[in-house]
Amino acid sequence: MQGFAGEAAGDEPRAVMVAQNVLSAGGNAVDAATALYFSLAVTLPSTATLGGGGTCLVHEKHGNVTRVVEFPAVAATGGRIPAAIPANVRGFYALQATYGKFRWASLLAPAELMAERGVMVSRALANDLAIAAPRLAADPAAKRIFFHPDGKVLAEGDLMRNYDLAAVIASLRRNPGSLYAGGLQRRFADAARSIGANVTVRDLSDTRPRFVAGTQVAVGDDTAVLPPGDGVAELVRGGAAREVRSAAPSAGTGFVVLDSKGDAVACGITANRLFGDGRVAPGTGIVLAAPPKPGQVAAVPGMVVNMPTGEVHFAGAAGGGNAAAALAATLVATSRHGRGIDRAVAAASVGGSHVNAFHCQSGRASAARCRIATDPRGYGFAVTVGQGG
Repeated sequence: MQGFAGEAAGDEPRAVMVAQNVLSAGGNAVDAATALYFSLAVTLPSTATLGGGGTCLVHEKHGNVTRVVEFPAVAATGGRIPAAIPANVRGFYALQATYGKFRWASLLAPAELMAERGVMVSRALANDLAIAAPRLAADPAAKRIFFHPDGKVLAEGDLMRNYDLAAVIASLRRNPGSLYAGGLQRRFADAARSIGANVTVRDLSDTRPRFVAGTQVAVGDDTAVLPPGDGVAELVRGGAAREVRSAAPSAGTGFVVLDSKGDAVACGITANRLFGDGRVAPGTGIVLAAPPKPGQVAAVPGMVVNMPTGEVHFAGAAGGGNAAAALAATLVATSRHGRGIDRAVAAASVGGSHVNAFHCQSGRASAARCRIATDPRGYGFAVTVGQGG
């Protein structure tokens, strides 16, 4: 295409390419982020499962507004196995209904198609499968999706189909509230309870995303906007020298999107543990997220905005390992010390976290002023859509 349409980066290439297509077609940053997330739920269910939760930051240059949208996957109480209550679907619907411009159904269609027709296992997913294979092999529903009939776990380049997940996404495409009020709600609750996870219809009905003000920290002439309570603000104030250590092993993924108008989205999504607790709700294709551990920060986004102009100069998201420290290190290196985004992302190796981020110089968002990077320690993808502007 001609002219700058935006940028996107995430931990799994096919999902990022879906966001690229949305930006190319004229979608805004929220539209592209929504399509990216649902595609990740198919291509990287180890961390981006529909059964999980997360946090997004959204910045609108027109109106100069930056907001935090929180939709954590909180623990279900009781039950034979620990599990979390799915929150991602309602979170992204709230985000897209408030800020998006494309039809919701069109943004979920690529994910539904990939789940139904099958998608080649990426290097990112293959790496996660190799780690979690012993746990997944113990669950019949997970084994049907992630293993060959001969019992070998899927490897990079193998075809992965998830017909049940395709049917769920088709239902969500027609009715985004169906997981929280309707037939799909009852079906998911029954499926979860059938394997010992006490996710109730009431739990799903009560799940609500929250739009909250972010924590602000001065960064030179700019302002960092960060989710409250994740420890990133303290690290940024302290120059990112101190690490915040997670209380338990964590797994998450982060992605960022910028559009041609200078609007931006950064999201951190998590199942709290790789493939959650290693179980799939039968008949749904949805990996159940694990309940969060105290002090756990598995995925976190952040932005740096120039308040007088409304320009976003940095957006990043870190997932897995020590996500808070990795994001803070990238933000400080870029926004305080002037390090290029590629070098800043590459240097932010903290406890196995992966960072995706972009940095823009002052002025109108363009390919010349904005650079985007994906973590070289992972297997993600970063793309600039259109080279003009």
